[in-house]
Amino acid sequence: MTIRLSFAPLALAALLLAAGCSDDEAGTPTGPTPAASEQMEPTADVPGMPSEMPDDAPKVEQPIENLDRFMSAPCDALTRSQAAEIGLDDDIQTNLDNTQGPQCALSNQKRDQLTIVFSKNQPLGIAGLYLNKQQSPDFYAYFEPVDIAGHPGVFADVADDRNDGLCAMSVGLTDKQIAAMVIDIKGETDPCSTLKKAAKAAIQTMKKG
Repeated sequence: MTIRLSFAPLALAALLLAAGCSDDEAGTPTGPTPAASEQMEPTADVPGMPSEMPDDAPKVEQPIENLDRFMSAPCDALTRSQAAEIGLDDDIQTNLDNTQGPQCALSNQKRDQLTIVFSKNQPLGIAGLYLNKQQSPDFYAYFEPVDIAGHPGVFADVADDRNDGLCAMSVGLTDKQIAAMVIDIKGETDPCSTLKKAAKAAIQTMKKG
């Protein structure tokens, strides 16, 4: 059965912002075009990029080394059995042409959904979200750091719809690469628990290569 998917663009957009402020718009997170972000490096030599990250921005101590495989096949980040454990294995779709980055969307017949995007638009990695928050403290409606199988993550979104079944998260795969994940489970009052389970499974799968 093929299900038409409608992932949560607001949540993904919030996670995929490339942090940075222009001189005339201090405190406003801005994002480069995808083509520009692919070439950016988080150093002081890149125009518009800060030379220092927020003190609380975590490092990725054990980066995933084989990301090329998952960038070309994002749905390989979760095995079929892992998708079944969270009840989202009825329909699995890959979109390599997504402007935000390679995307995998998993859903069931109830139209619950998990979307995973390997971001091309967050060149600062997980630290970019911390910089967004530092520059615009009210930008995120919620911002909750979390450990995902030894990798730094953060639950964050510009609107708080968790009581309606929607939860968003970003996980640092390397210091320059994140996976943005959004789950939408109708009627679920604690969707972040399911999202955390899915994220942990994805990290474990990617570490195995």
